[in-house]
Amino acid sequence: MNIFYKRPLSLILCIGLGGFFLFSSTNTFTRVILGAIAILLYIISRLIIKDNQKSFIGKAAAVVLLVVYLLSFLYFDMHFNIYDRYDDEVEVVGVVEEVSSSSSYTMRLLVKIEKINGKRVNYRVYAYPTKNDSAGIIEGTKISFFTTFGGFSDESRMYNISNGINAYANDIRDINILEYTSGGISGRLRHYRSYLSRYLTILTDKDSGALLSALLLGERDLLPSRLRLAFKRIGISHILALSGMHLAILSIGIGWLLTALKIRKKPRLAITTVITFLYMALTGFSVSVCRAGIMIILSSLLFLLQHQRDSMTSLSVAVAVICIFTPYAIFDISLWLSALATLGIIAFTEYSTAENKKSSNRVIKYVKSSFVTSMFAVSATMLISIS
Repeated sequence: MNIFYKRPLSLILCIGLGGFFLFSSTNTFTRVILGAIAILLYIISRLIIKDNQKSFIGKAAAVVLLVVYLLSFLYFDMHFNIYDRYDDEVEVVGVVEEVSSSSSYTMRLLVKIEKINGKRVNYRVYAYPTKNDSAGIIEGTKISFFTTFGGFSDESRMYNISNGINAYANDIRDINILEYTSGGISGRLRHYRSYLSRYLTILTDKDSGALLSALLLGERDLLPSRLRLAFKRIGISHILALSGMHLAILSIGIGWLLTALKIRKKPRLAITTVITFLYMALTGFSVSVCRAGIMIILSSLLFLLQHQRDSMTSLSVAVAVICIFTPYAIFDISLWLSALATLGIIAFTEYSTAENKKSSNRVIKYVKSSFVTSMFAVSATMLISIS
């Protein structure tokens, strides 16, 4: 069984994603070695491989590796290590995206920087002012302050990079509130999400509303600690983390509803595509939801354009699109778990289609299929789960 058979685009994208991750996570010496290997692969594909199809795939893979090698350097080395470029005290102007308590006397602000020393930039940093200095600051507040930048420790660096956090601000002084803004599109979406969470709580009781907010919108702040503990004790706490499963269930439910209303398939898929995108936006474009959403949208578009659907190609394109718009998502564990679990399910589908085994007992066939599907999905994520 070869899941990349007659799928050159999927193979090239997977090679590119794997190379992008390796180039971005390794040190300079290892990166140089990997870059030399990529150049060597390109030379081999030009001189040795005679088969036209294999030669094309080899050349394309080598070119993709060289491109992602350059992109990883430009993005991660040039973008995230801002403390190497601003090692003195600087004046920062930015918009606060999140406000939370860090300790009994400090706050943690996630600031999207717009200007450093009057020069327009695009960074996101954590700032830790005292509670007195941060009085009156809420999400969407535009502030200015003086600070120096610092890098995260080795233990937390990848986690912060996976969330797009470039550095943290040291020795903050002279905080000024410039204006109160809506926080842009992301701020408005957070406002709508909070409003819907409160509305769900009003329609139901407190616990039910908090649970619905977590399952539908990814808002887990309202969940009581005893409810979290109950889910953890029975081993289903992962259900509370918004993922592609939630979007898949939602899209299936919408499909059934539109079918019951006797809406034809093409308009039904078009409506599902629009609702899928709106749901992705409402949940803050979390990577696992985006992975599932892009796959659903691609499948719908391929059907509308009368092309054959291909889950493997949809998966690789979905992950590639996410990494193009948010390159730091390549380090997000939720993206890898979501993508690898889906890959395991796709591999099982390929395997079951190739075997084409039939059972006279439909119940046994269903139970066996469900068990083997779960095993494929779990096996695909095993290395990440045990690390």
